[in-house]
Amino acid sequence: MERDLPFWMFYNSDRIGQDFYIEEFGYGVCIPKYLFAETRQNNLLQIVFNGKAHVSVGKMKPFTVSKGEAFYLPANIPHWYESDKDLPTERAWISWSGEYSPSLEKNLNVQGNPYLIKIKDLNAVKKSFLSLKNSRDGTETSLLNVYSCFFRILSNCVKTSHRSDTYTSEQLLVNDITKYINENIPNVLTVKDIADRFGYHPSSLFRKFKNITGTSLKDYILHCKMSLAKSLICETDFPIDEIVMRCGYQNTAALNALFLRHSYTSLAKYVKEHRTPPLA
Repeated sequence: MERDLPFWMFYNSDRIGQDFYIEEFGYGVCIPKYLFAETRQNNLLQIVFNGKAHVSVGKMKPFTVSKGEAFYLPANIPHWYESDKDLPTERAWISWSGEYSPSLEKNLNVQGNPYLIKIKDLNAVKKSFLSLKNSRDGTETSLLNVYSCFFRILSNCVKTSHRSDTYTSEQLLVNDITKYINENIPNVLTVKDIADRFGYHPSSLFRKFKNITGTSLKDYILHCKMSLAKSLICETDFPIDEIVMRCGYQNTAALNALFLRHSYTSLAKYVKEHRTPPLA
C-alpha cells in the first residue's frame, strides 16, 4: 500500500564550491488561496504536479502555471505565488546558487514568458523527486544522488538541442542504457549482459559510460538498486523478502551487504529508522 506524504523538504548546509550548489528541495500540497511572497537570495524552480498556481515576478503581470509546467524564480527579484482557489497546487521545488546559474537560466525551456517552463516528462520529474526524498541522510552517496537528480530534473526543463556530434550520440546511448537498467533492476544485471544487449565490448562500453556520467556502469547499477530499495522501504509496506527480489537479489544478506557498503548502515537499521510502523 502506497503512503501519501503531504510535505517534506531538505536543506543542504554542505555547499560545494562557488560555481554551483544546491541549497534546498522539497514537496508540498498547498491549501486553497495559499499565498507566499518573498525576494530570494537563490534561484528556485517549482514544478506543478497538480492544480494551478498564480505567479508574479518583478513588475510583470501575473500568470498561471498548470499541471506539467514549472515556474522559475530568479534570485534578488521580488515575487509571489498563490495556490488556486478551486484547484490548489501540489508542487515540488529545488533551489540553487552559484556563478553557473546564469548559464542554466538562459537554457530553460521558457514558453514566451521568461519564468514559465514547459516540462518534457512530468513522470520522470516525479521519480527524481521521489529519489531526492530518500536522499536526505547526509551520506556521501546520498549527496551525489541529490546532484544527479537535479540534472535529471533540469534535463526536462531545458531547450532541446539538435546537435548531432559524437558527444550527443554517446549521450543518447547512455540514456538508453540507464533506462534499460532502471526497467530491469529485478533481473541479475552485469556489465557484460548490458554490453551484449547494446552490441559493445564491455571495456568499450565502460569507457563510454564513464566519460558521460563520471561513474562506472557497475556503480550505477548498484546506485539504482540502492535507490529502489530505499524507495520501497519508505514508500510501501512490501515485505523485506519482496524488496530483496525487486532489487534483483537472491537473499537478504546480499541487499544488507549493499547497504553496509554504500550507506554505512545495515538493512535492518535502515528499515527501523525509515519505515513508519502500521497504525494500530
